[in-house]
Amino acid sequence: MKVTGGSCSDTITFSFRAAPGAGAPPYVIESASPPFAQAGSGEPITVPGRAFLRIKFQPAWTADVQTGVSTYTGPRRIEPTGAAVTRGLVLFDSFEGVVGWIVGLDSSGAYTVTSSASPPRVTVTVGK
Repeated sequence: MKVTGGSCSDTITFSFRAAPGAGAPPYVIESASPPFAQAGSGEPITVPGRAFLRIKFQPAWTADVQTGVSTYTGPRRIEPTGAAVTRGLVLFDSFEGVVGWIVGLDSSGAYTVTSSASPPRVTVTVGK
């Protein structure tokens, strides 16, 4: 996952491991409101920002289901520097074929989405 800041908008790119015949996993993006909780444990989580998006990919995994080896080794909490509107992202779900992030923004939460099958990725552009 990568956050790229711009002057008025940011891009958040989710990249996935290529699998034969598969592109980026299906996703749902929706507005969200605190309080937020970690899936499974219910542990409260905080996300910086004034507006929020919940992004869920399903089916998707952060580990290889055959070997159990982690395929996502990045941080579970990201607070990007130099971003125009993105204040933070928190991985809130990585269980039973679901990978979910809460994105905290300073703006209204307006976004556009593009996806690519090769390489498999989903790019969310958020702006003011």
